[in-house]
Amino acid sequence: MPIDLLHQAIEREHRCGATLIESRVVTVREGDEATPVSRYIKTFALRDHPTARQAYAWERGENPHPGEPEFTIVIQSPGINSAEDALRFKVREILRSL
Repeated sequence: MPIDLLHQAIEREHRCGATLIESRVVTVREGDEATPVSRYIKTFALRDHPTARQAYAWERGENPHPGEPEFTIVIQSPGINSAEDALRFKVREILRSL
């Protein structure tokens, strides 16, 4: 996935500047019996965002529109201070919706 697309999505959606800090695989597990979830997450430093200094973003694995990348973007907030926290937050959100 081209980094420019994620960069542009963050800047457009959150109306602030964004600079890539790191890219790495993050794995989390919710509960003792849960299957691990892994994503290649990019961490961005944000400029001029009113509340956050960082954003965590990755391409969604379940894209209903092939050829059109869809992204998950999680902004740093209380309780979300790392790529692991961001992925865990999204996994919990999905589990609650089931």
